[in-house]
Amino acid sequence: DQLEQQIRDLAWLPLPLVFKHGDFQPGNILVDGGTIAVIDWEFGQARTLPLLDIFGFLARTHARWYGLEEMDGYLEDYLAGFEETFFAGGSFAAIAADYIARACMALGIDMAWVPLLFALFVVTEANKYYTLLSQRAERGYVYLLNSRAGRIGGSYAQQLARQKQIWLLGYLAEHADRLVFGPPGAMLPHAAAVRTAADMQARDGGHTSHLPNNR
Repeated sequence: DQLEQQIRDLAWLPLPLVFKHGDFQPGNILVDGGTIAVIDWEFGQARTLPLLDIFGFLARTHARWYGLEEMDGYLEDYLAGFEETFFAGGSFAAIAADYIARACMALGIDMAWVPLLFALFVVTEANKYYTLLSQRAERGYVYLLNSRAGRIGGSYAQQLARQKQIWLLGYLAEHADRLVFGPPGAMLPHAAAVRTAADMQARDGGHTSHLPNNR
């Protein structure tokens, strides 16, 4: 119900659909002098929600910088990296907020959308990794999450269902109020103004025409 209400609150603000690479990270970017090429388009989609590649690039860049394993590293390291990248006070959070703000400006996205899009990004990643890990397990490649504190246990199927993205989603649910770009559902003054004006227009039978500029 809360998610539906958040979407209704923001439905008055434009949200473009964009192309998504799906695995946009430093390891898939080739640089040769002044030429830049992007490879590995397995997860590409022609029209999907915006900013997902940006969130993924920021998370994977931080992980690459600190040498974190992609899937079978330590839970504590993944949670720490998530905190450092996307939550207020994190060493990488200011950079993340700046890049996200630039992307929003370039695409004409109101910043009020960002927390909700970020939550959907984590859910999307959890679904993607579950499918990927399941397919690799069928071919004999098993990746298990580790924990220095002994927080991982159970059968492989249970551990697969609790891969790192699920832990990150739980962390987000507990600490959403500290996101560097605001908690999900938090409407910036501009977004609230758009909703108020639109409600007034509906009540007045469509005669109110002075809605704030979305940009």
